[in-house]
Amino acid sequence: MKGIGYNRKNLIALALAGILMGCILFSSKSWATERIEDTRPITITAIADPSSVLGKEYQGEITVDMYKIAAFDTKGKLTITDGFKSDKEGEKISFAAMADEGADVDKLTDNVKSSIVDPAVAIVKSTSKAPDETFTVKRENGKLTGTKAVSSGIGLYLYIPREAKDELHTYTFTPFVVSLPTSNALSKSTKVDANGNVVEVDDASEAWNYDVTISLKSDVTSRPASLEIIKTLKTYNKSLGTAGCVFEVNAYNSENQLVFSNVYPINFTAAGTQSILIKDRIPAGSYVEIKEAYSGSSYSIDGLIQDKNSAVIESLPADEITQVKFNNDYDNRIIEGTIAVENHFVKVQDGDNVSYKWESNNLSQDTTNTGN
Repeated sequence: MKGIGYNRKNLIALALAGILMGCILFSSKSWATERIEDTRPITITAIADPSSVLGKEYQGEITVDMYKIAAFDTKGKLTITDGFKSDKEGEKISFAAMADEGADVDKLTDNVKSSIVDPAVAIVKSTSKAPDETFTVKRENGKLTGTKAVSSGIGLYLYIPREAKDELHTYTFTPFVVSLPTSNALSKSTKVDANGNVVEVDDASEAWNYDVTISLKSDVTSRPASLEIIKTLKTYNKSLGTAGCVFEVNAYNSENQLVFSNVYPINFTAAGTQSILIKDRIPAGSYVEIKEAYSGSSYSIDGLIQDKNSAVIESLPADEITQVKFNNDYDNRIIEGTIAVENHFVKVQDGDNVSYKWESNNLSQDTTNTGN
């Protein structure tokens, strides 16, 4: 592939697009006064913003994979590498977007993503391509950071931080591209500082910078956790009919905000044990209150009429099913049984008007519910 060159205006726009994505981009025409020293050592440093959830809470390691999409010579002309040459649909990398003089920064960022980043990611996935460089970001002196000496030469690199998890959250990262090396002039006197923030600098030098810093930007989602409520009815009075009970589940985050709330019925037609599995619906780390709001018309906790009808989980863990158990027994009252019903409604939107339409309940067609 022939080298591709662009004017100064597009170089600045492309650099700014990269800054907005947390890195510094380099276009293929070198207008800096210095030639690139292709034998000079290059390092890349990744850092997470300390004010982000990732920067404040994540204590593990993050692996960053880097793939060399294109090499460039000492004059800055790009040549796509063999591993990223493809004619397949969705895998065709094009640098043409970088030559669009009319594109603003936002448009240029979108174009770089669609014409370079997305096809490159597709090639990596379809070929199971091994990274050219891999390095680790971990917590040092209170910050998430990592530095790598790059041995694969000057060029344009795709970087893909791998998904990371801790007890409460899943962190996913947006792949993008970074040039090694770059210059302050290309980034229009902006850079990623030691805290992972984009800042202005007084130095607008066109000298090449061989120590490049990128900022790790992540999307954070709460990990789901599972809860199983196990209910045992020790003795059943058949003459009183179905014994229904209802459990109320409320979960709160660390700021005491309600993040989950629902009720769950169980109906017994005989003594025994039944359970309700609430799978992957409650955010991990939640403080959870489980209350048996109704224990049956003639049944009580352990056969006694008392108030001990709730359980508390201080922090609900992910990757396992946390169980809570309730034991009830007949308490010698003679009150006919009832059936606990869980109704389901669907939201109906008609312009600005919102209503809820009954859809179904947990009763079978013969109205006999034997629980889950």
